[in-house]
Amino acid sequence: MHAKIYIFDDKKVIITSANLTSSGLKRNLEYGVLIVDMPSVNVVCEDYFRLCHSELTGNLKLEHINDIKSILNSIPKPPEILLPKLELDYDDEPVDNYFDKDVSYIIKNMKGWKKAVFYALGFIKKQIFSTNDFSLIVPYLKSQYPKNHNVEAKIRQQLQELRDVGLIKFEGNGVYKKLWIQAKNR
Repeated sequence: MHAKIYIFDDKKVIITSANLTSSGLKRNLEYGVLIVDMPSVNVVCEDYFRLCHSELTGNLKLEHINDIKSILNSIPKPPEILLPKLELDYDDEPVDNYFDKDVSYIIKNMKGWKKAVFYALGFIKKQIFSTNDFSLIVPYLKSQYPKNHNVEAKIRQQLQELRDVGLIKFEGNGVYKKLWIQAKNR
């Protein structure tokens, strides 16, 4: 487990393994503690403040959040086209939950391993894939990072990152679901 900290008005703290996602809060088995003891709450708040202002982690600022908003707002809005309602087979996920725009807008706002893994997932033509499909993307990632000898572990780590930003859903037992509609020409 790696912990997440949720602070409420500097008066209550939840430390939990749960991500702030639908699965993390509703489906997964997660553990956490609620802290209301003010001396303990103050320690957590001070630790969080120090973490946000550390040279190692960078400084979390409102301008960073504004930069993220700008990136999201830079994605052009497509013209609205009325289409008939089609029944698509996407398990229990409504189609509205899938990103169906040009993924290049996502890719250009990523860097490093996250960008490489997200791009490489395009080599897997299935919406739902498993660790068995890693063989389709490992050669590309090894060519991008030839000094890394733990590529599959790095893929799993980056899939967690992509899950945390809402681009991947963990189905369990090494099975993953892309939460974007795969472009046919990629």
